Amino acid sequence: MQKYKWYYFIFPAIFVFLSTIILVFGATPGNKSSAQSKILASLFDVGPETPTIIHANGLTIEGDSTLYIDNTNTYQAIFTPSDTTDQRVRIEVLDNDEEVKLSDHSLTGLKPGEVTLIFTSLADESLTSQMTINVLREPITSLKTTLTTDNTLINGVTSKLEVTSNTKDFTLDDINFLSSDTSILTIDEEGYIYTHNVGKATVSVKAKNYDVSSSPIEINVTDGTFVPVSSLTYQEDNIDIYIGEKHVIKPIFNQDASDKAFRIKCEYADVDNKQVSFDKIGKYDLTITSVSNSTFSKTISFNVKEVMATSITVSYASIQYGKTTKLSYSLVSKVEGLDVTNKDVTFESDDESIATIDASGYVLGLKKGTINISVTWKKDPTVKGSSTIAITSMDAEKYDSLNGIIRKLIGHFGAFLVTGVFGILTAYFFFFKGKMKYISLAIFLVYGLLLAILSEVLQIFAGSRTPAWSDVGIDFSGYAIGAIVTFGILLLIYVKTKRKEISTQE
Repeated sequence: MQKYKWYYFIFPAIFVFLSTIILVFGATPGNKSSAQSKILASLFDVGPETPTIIHANGLTIEGDSTLYIDNTNTYQAIFTPSDTTDQRVRIEVLDNDEEVKLSDHSLTGLKPGEVTLIFTSLADESLTSQMTINVLREPITSLKTTLTTDNTLINGVTSKLEVTSNTKDFTLDDINFLSSDTSILTIDEEGYIYTHNVGKATVSVKAKNYDVSSSPIEINVTDGTFVPVSSLTYQEDNIDIYIGEKHVIKPIFNQDASDKAFRIKCEYADVDNKQVSFDKIGKYDLTITSVSNSTFSKTISFNVKEVMATSITVSYASIQYGKTTKLSYSLVSKVEGLDVTNKDVTFESDDESIATIDASGYVLGLKKGTINISVTWKKDPTVKGSSTIAITSMDAEKYDSLNGIIRKLIGHFGAFLVTGVFGILTAYFFFFKGKMKYISLAIFLVYGLLLAILSEVLQIFAGSRTPAWSDVGIDFSGYAIGAIVTFGILLLIYVKTKRKEISTQE
């Protein structure tokens, strides 16, 4: 029976420890400014401690002066010279009677009009630029129609013509509904089609202010048994709904009713193809009415609730000192698939001598160093997130690229290479005899592949991490190289030792 010396167990202990560390880091929220990358990257970050301050002597606004309703344009401040140190600006909109909505560097068109956009340098208040923005309705260039029922209808049954356009701000007020034969069917201003006699007729739409029409749709009205609506109910009432959530309206008619078309009326709801949603907190009544017989209707209530945040995810960033960057963060919603209603947050830098952050989330690097930026939800200050920001004399893209390479070499390839070495050392002291040594190599290689896959899978549950098959390849290649090279060296030692034992015995 083979006797194992106490120090044999050091190798499996280290092997298990390294495997555990790899899995722990796989499940840990990501941060590109890990100690390993910061230390090594700093070797290349050899610029002076603070930047050379370059003052601006000119400022212009870059962006489109025409803004269509329901569209969003982005505007950028262009400084002269282009490498101006402090490029932060204050953005204002003058003469705005709700024509536009300002969000950071973007304007969204709300209604026709004209506004003035002003950019002012925060480093030099005398440096300003302005642009006149014309808010217009986007011209209609196409109209498409679809029926909510089949093209063949029993006389007395209604249908609805749904219309879509190329414009985001399109409404039914922009078009006229047309019937080719009003004795067979008529169509009202909402697109509801009423059948009157047996026969065929077409329906279409035409833009009021543009020479644009839809293709006609032919409807065949036939004789048949028509069962009128005799009841209309709704299964729910006092329905709880979140802001932005869609609720499909499904009224219940008498089972044999021939015509189950209905209207939806609610002043505060956004109605889209029998789906309703709300954008304000409160309690609202919604009325459903039979199209074929308006005496049958049902009113239901909706309790609209705010979507709360549960946490804040803040992305790592690095910037070159003297530059600015917008901090990237996201509010994690309590309701999957819906945005947090109140997005107001505050920002804080833990060392404003290194970098500052303004109320809009723009970070200004002042000198080389590392800071921690925290983001706090105003609605509930216990909901917050933070991230490390590296301020460097290097170009930010080069710095991040270097960090990424170092992480791959050290955190992935290197860590797995060392683990593979200790895996084969474990095999050497416990399984290195006969055919078992080759079997143990295969077993430990399979183990390395599974470890690489599992460490990536765990990143699904870690914040700011994304698993990648390329990383599995890097991890396993490091493990395999460490294991195979170590196995080859140990095999040579093993063979020489066996030969020496044989020659001694002879």
